[in-house]
Amino acid sequence: MSFEYSLMPHWPQLAWLARCSDGEQNVSVLHGPGVELGDDWFCEAAWAGPYEEGGFDLTDIVAGTGGRLRVDKTIFVSSGSTVDRLQVLVKDSRVWVSNSLACLLEAADASVDPTYGQYHRDFGSINDGLTSYERELLTSAGTVRLVYFNNLVWDGKKLEEIDKPGGGKDFSSFELYRDFLDTCMASMVGNMSHSVRRWPFKPLATVSSGYDSPTVATLARKAGCEEALCFGDARGGTEERGEEIARILGLCPSVFARESWRTAGTAAEPPFIAADGIGMDLVFKSAEPILQSRVLFTGYHGDKVWSKETADLSDDIVRGDRSGLSLSEFRLAAGFLHCPVPFWGVRQMREIHAISTSQGMRQWDIPGGYSRPICRRIVEESGVPRDFFGVRKAAVAYLLGNTPTPLVRVSMVDYRRWLRDNADKWRVLGKRPPLTAPWLDSAYWLAKHGLWKGAKRLLDWGSGKPVVWRVTGIKALYRLAEAPHCTTDLVGLRRYFYPWALERTKQWYKAPPPDGKGETA
Repeated sequence: MSFEYSLMPHWPQLAWLARCSDGEQNVSVLHGPGVELGDDWFCEAAWAGPYEEGGFDLTDIVAGTGGRLRVDKTIFVSSGSTVDRLQVLVKDSRVWVSNSLACLLEAADASVDPTYGQYHRDFGSINDGLTSYERELLTSAGTVRLVYFNNLVWDGKKLEEIDKPGGGKDFSSFELYRDFLDTCMASMVGNMSHSVRRWPFKPLATVSSGYDSPTVATLARKAGCEEALCFGDARGGTEERGEEIARILGLCPSVFARESWRTAGTAAEPPFIAADGIGMDLVFKSAEPILQSRVLFTGYHGDKVWSKETADLSDDIVRGDRSGLSLSEFRLAAGFLHCPVPFWGVRQMREIHAISTSQGMRQWDIPGGYSRPICRRIVEESGVPRDFFGVRKAAVAYLLGNTPTPLVRVSMVDYRRWLRDNADKWRVLGKRPPLTAPWLDSAYWLAKHGLWKGAKRLLDWGSGKPVVWRVTGIKALYRLAEAPHCTTDLVGLRRYFYPWALERTKQWYKAPPPDGKGETA
């Protein structure tokens, strides 16, 4: 068995697609220009181990993805977290595997159902753990299987999902766990910057005033990281102290405004939404200028791994939210790896939790409901004052569903055009197509939520039932008045953001026209 490589220079840098055929010994690999290639392995990855040995299939401490030949088998390696995934499609007696859903569907000439409005919910099911998430995505070319964390083995005839190796680590004390984190970080940094790489990476830490990112930044700084990515404010306008913390740690901070991407005049949202349906990591678009050739160390999933209050201590990787997942398509084009450090050793949650609640950690267990002793000890012992971090929860994630203008104007115009172009697909199913004119949206919302609910409350009041009065009608009239300038989804149009965004992201993988003038990644 061997790999046959084909460079796709117009593709995003780190994208790859492998095609396996029954009975054939060669695995065809199409790839972007930034994918590392070897005789018996290819990857867009960094891992805790010697780079030259290509052993990313032998560890669960891995950021990124790739493929590895072992005797008569090919092992497709997923990231050691649930913020990235592999996608699999069986078509025309071939098995297709890719680190990008958009790439896979474009290559297979496939699409998803534009009338289905629950993609965001299905992708969010990964929060329920590895045994409970929605594994299948229906497309026009067949069912795509989504694979998180585990690896895949192709033996020449069939593709089988297997557990990722690792586990059995000694976390019986804080000191042993801290040594594990330090050792993995040093090995990861050495791997990513190895001189043999065609495209070496440099480490970049994120720093906020919460618990998790300062913890990760402390570990990264000890391993030689010199720079930090900070956002100037948190959600809701809360002031951030990430820049101050970064400087105390000895990191050079680059500070970005959370929503500066909105002023660029381009459609930034599609690759983020195309990854998970909601795009909550859109804020990282603002930092794109410094993400090229980086391994981005984040604290995603620290809210469960390092919290005292975590209820599910199984090895199923149950999450509190899907933060980080919407970076999985964007990062391939921006040219960086994403490494959420709390996932290291995540299948031994019970032992990590035992450290957090142990008697020896009481000194770092502050009063109140927001305490993460492991984080506090690591960061405070690095010299950061106690009141600089972990005082209150602050988040930079972009909640697309909680803003009146979820898309920038150029994106909303394109989205409404896409809805109009696909209206017949609703009609074929006997459904009413979404209303695409802003003033119609507002009028519909007024009739449905304003007049109807107001009339119902009057009826309830007349019958003596208790009524909770709201200014629904007044709010509706206000929305109607501002309709020509409002991009607000008033009747649930957000439900169809995903198929629109996926179609736009698939365009990255289209071959450029003969004159070389097309839009490419």
